[in-house]
Amino acid sequence: MSKTQEKAQEKVRVYALAKELKLDTKDILDLCSELGYPSIKNQLSGLEPEHVDALKKRVKEGPKSGSSPTAPAKTAPAVGPPKTLETKVRTLPPPKVVAKPV
Repeated sequence: MSKTQEKAQEKVRVYALAKELKLDTKDILDLCSELGYPSIKNQLSGLEPEHVDALKKRVKEGPKSGSSPTAPAKTAPAVGPPKTLETKVRTLPPPKVVAKPV
């Protein structure tokens, strides 16, 4: 094997690490930017073994204290009572019977 192939095997894709840690890839990407890895831009980026170790350590630590959750729960907008119709519903007249040519 050449050195480039060995290096490629050492690297781990972001999506693979996310699957291993049972997290979303977006969470891993957020942690990468938090830890200062600007070269990691998407789920197909390769992570060096040092990056993988640092990310696993960061995940074990849990969320930073004093920070809000990454995705706050959204509340459904309040829905009032249904509006009353100002006009009545019109019914269509029955269809006219048209004789078909034979």
